[in-house]
This record gives sequence, structure tokens and C-alpha cells, in this order.
Amino acid sequence: YQQGLALTVEEEMSKVKAMMQLGLGIVEYLLGNRDEAVEWLEKARVNYLVLGKQLQEEEKELIDEVLGKN
Repeated sequence: YQQGLALTVEEEMSKVKAMMQLGLGIVEYLLGNRDEAVEWLEKARVNYLVLGKQLQEEEKELIDEVLGKN
């Protein structure tokens, strides 16, 4: 995910960037790194909103759980 994120510097890669951030957040969460998970998931959420994209319900629920918004 880190390598994929590094390749998303161009604006047209914003969707890929958001997907990579979401993936990193999920990985960090599964590894028990809550602070890092929160950081990545917040970035992903913002980028999805900027793109006007909807998160899948499962992804939204995970983000809400990690961020304590459920």
C-alpha cells in the first residue's frame, strides 16, 4: 500500500490514493496500530468526500468503529 500511495502524486490518481489510504488504515487497524489506522482512515474519508464517492457500507462501518463514531 505504501508503494502504491507513493505513485499517486498526480491529481487524476486521487481515487487510487483514497483506496490506498483506506487499505493502509485497515492494515494498521488489523495490526493493532489504532493511532496510525485513525490517521489513514481520516485521510481516506476526506478524499472520498472530495471525490464525491460513497464508501461501501462495510468500509464506512469499519471507519466509524475505528474512529469511535458508531
